[in-house]
Amino acid sequence: MAVVYSKENVRIARKNASEKKLVENGFISEKDVEMDKRARAAVSAAINKLEIKQKPIAKYDAVTRKAYLEYPSEGR
Repeated sequence: MAVVYSKENVRIARKNASEKKLVENGFISEKDVEMDKRARAAVSAAINKLEIKQKPIAKYDAVTRKAYLEYPSEGR
């Protein structure tokens, strides 16, 4: 089944909108908020695990728009 998008059924959220505002305006549900919190916690746990094991961590620099590896002893 194909999904057809039109101006009537597509809504765009404001950039940097808070989760509270997105829920209030019906862009996302409470379940989406809970899933986002769990995803953030999983990423944070994975990064902490890599730091403990002294492994490099892949990061993204929004200014230069490039990905890089950050090594525990050297930095970039």
